[in-house]
Amino acid sequence: MKVTPPPELHVQPTSGTGVPSAPGGPLTDVVRNNDHVLQEVRPLPLPSDDEVNKDDSVSNIVRQHWALFWRNGREQRKYLRDILRDEGFARSVLTILFHIPAASSAFALYILLASHLGSVHDAGYAVAAFAGAYSVQVMMGPMLVRALGLQFLLGITSVLNIAAIANMLVIGWRLTVDPNNVSTLYHALSCVAMGFTTPPWTPFALESLYRRNYRYSDERLATAVSWGTTANLSMYPLAALMIWIGDAYIAPNHEYSGFWITIGLDVLLLLVVFVAPKFLPDVSRLKTASARVRMTRPSLQTAVLVIGLVLLGGCVGSVGSGLLGFALMQGSMNMFMAMVAVGTGSMVLVAFPVILGGQSINPWHGWLLSGILLVLAALYLPTSVDTSTIFYALVLCGATLGVAFAGHELSLSRSLKYIPDAQASFFTRSMLGIGMAMGCMWGGYMGDAPYYRNAFMVPVIVATMYFALGHLYGYLWREEHEEKLAPLDA
Repeated sequence: MKVTPPPELHVQPTSGTGVPSAPGGPLTDVVRNNDHVLQEVRPLPLPSDDEVNKDDSVSNIVRQHWALFWRNGREQRKYLRDILRDEGFARSVLTILFHIPAASSAFALYILLASHLGSVHDAGYAVAAFAGAYSVQVMMGPMLVRALGLQFLLGITSVLNIAAIANMLVIGWRLTVDPNNVSTLYHALSCVAMGFTTPPWTPFALESLYRRNYRYSDERLATAVSWGTTANLSMYPLAALMIWIGDAYIAPNHEYSGFWITIGLDVLLLLVVFVAPKFLPDVSRLKTASARVRMTRPSLQTAVLVIGLVLLGGCVGSVGSGLLGFALMQGSMNMFMAMVAVGTGSMVLVAFPVILGGQSINPWHGWLLSGILLVLAALYLPTSVDTSTIFYALVLCGATLGVAFAGHELSLSRSLKYIPDAQASFFTRSMLGIGMAMGCMWGGYMGDAPYYRNAFMVPVIVATMYFALGHLYGYLWREEHEEKLAPLDA
């Protein structure tokens, strides 16, 4: 049953415009929740001298936009300081560090199999098995915490993950002696064991952060989402950079550095669990919501957002497999990590400011715009034939993925705010890993080294599907918030 809004707040749509209107004063965009409350526009402050366009020179235009950005982000910067103060410096640093093991293990699997077998196909399937197992563990997170407790869960998974990685190091040694000495089934099960035992710090840290800020305004929630998304996505460039430094300078041509990084972080997590458990994520808020929220019907928009998240994950995974094929053609695994660091770093740098300003953007407008940009950026990847063009393509593709991820995280956090059960939230967030697993597998199937461009065609297909799905999301959003849309008569 859906909660009916008060009569005086009913929206009176202007036919064909997609813009809601109502008598009684100026109105802005509709709040993205099931209360359908219209917010009044706050008066804009008078522009300062720096914000006035005095001439058409490039320097003046840049200065003007910077001044406007700095002024408009003043409130968000205040919220960010409050959020980081509530989190604490130590917990914020640990949150970033303990995101890394999932990425470093996946990259290590890529490098291990590509180095010994020279096959993108095998490496893509191995990473897909790892990512799929980790996603299943994330889905089961609330159930495991209720059964074991967060402290015990993180401690036992750290120990088991060290054992699983030690087994993978033995597999690497056996591949060095004889590539045919390891069965496919045993290796696949070892990848699944690594994924399922990766400590699930990430989902609990994000859920704790978001639920702590649900009771505040949408602006503060958007700021919390920007920080959480930055911490989450930063694991890819940080892990790639650490592995690249280890392979290039500490132990040249040593394909096991990613595994050693993961083991070191597992040991650090064990110390935190036993010595300083106060820094663990707060799971006390992972409860059901009030009875009033239970009356709200599930939203089809949330389901479409989840499918879109799967597609974005597939795009990222397939690009990774394509880059591995390109690196094999160049004969350098260090280049693979450098390319991953550049592409994912661009994604993080763009996602953070986009989320901070994303609450003022119509969600389905943002989806369609990011879909167009993603298709154009993905089309540039198959045309890359050397190291210079591939890095330009990665910066462009990473930036557009950052825009898409930013809009998705912001919309999902607002939708999940009204879902009472935390299990639904964990299931939703695990879909990114499922999408990455599918993308790694698909890209690995198509992109062995001589044909790495085939793997780069997968992001083009996925980006086109993502853009098409944005039209369905736009229809559902407008039906809910703007106009009373109906299917066309036959």
